[in-house]
Amino acid sequence: MAHSPETKTYGVPLREVKHRVLLDAVAATTTSDEIDVGKYERISLQFVAASISSGNGAFTVSVSNDATNWDVYERIITNVTAGTVVNSLTLSSNSNQIVFINNNDAFRYIKVTVTRTTDGSYSAILCAQT
Repeated sequence: MAHSPETKTYGVPLREVKHRVLLDAVAATTTSDEIDVGKYERISLQFVAASISSGNGAFTVSVSNDATNWDVYERIITNVTAGTVVNSLTLSSNSNQIVFINNNDAFRYIKVTVTRTTDGSYSAILCAQT
């Protein structure tokens, strides 16, 4: 059964979910375009690695409030060990990993960089509520 936008779940209006591909199967060290996340909540990122035989890809997230001055976000919350906070995530096999941005942190822009060694293709997908 389809729900209208006015449908409520437990008294809370349903929110729109945004889905953006930041990096799409890149085969070299690449930085995504910046994305305005100023009105986003509950941000997650899925990092994906494919076609790896001996290399790896190290993902980092950078944040900014003016899209000019960037800072590496050092509070990425991993999905592997609940609550573990890191400043980068490396994938060394054909796999994927979802990470989260702390809901208490606020900034306007985000971008993702993958640093590739040897081989493989790498993607980064952002999902958030508005």
